[in-house]
Amino acid sequence: MKHFLYISISTHPEELRAFTIGITKDMKRRAYEKHMQIIFHKSFPTKRAAKQVEDRLLIWAKDNYQLAYVKYGAWEMQEYTTNGRGWEWFYNEETGAPLDALKELL
Repeated sequence: MKHFLYISISTHPEELRAFTIGITKDMKRRAYEKHMQIIFHKSFPTKRAAKQVEDRLLIWAKDNYQLAYVKYGAWEMQEYTTNGRGWEWFYNEETGAPLDALKELL
C-alpha cells in the first residue's frame, strides 16, 4: 500500500498562516482529522521511505518556523488518542505553507 507525504494548511480562517507536514495512507481521513487542506502530496512505496522525507522536512520547518497552536490541538483533546491535530503545526507570517522551499528539499 502506498504512503503519502503531505503538506497542508489549516481549514480554520483564523489559522491561515499555519501549516503542517506529515504522512498517511488515507489522505481524505487525515485531512478530516487534522482540520487541514492538503496543498501538496507525494506518494512513496513504503512507510519508511515517506517517514525519511517527512523527518527531513520537519527538521527544516522546526529550524525555520515557530510552532503554531491550532484549534482542537492534541493538548486540548487528550482524551482522543486518534486526534490528528498534534504538535507538528508551524506558523509562517508571510503565507501558509512555504511550498516552494519545502519542495526543494524533496
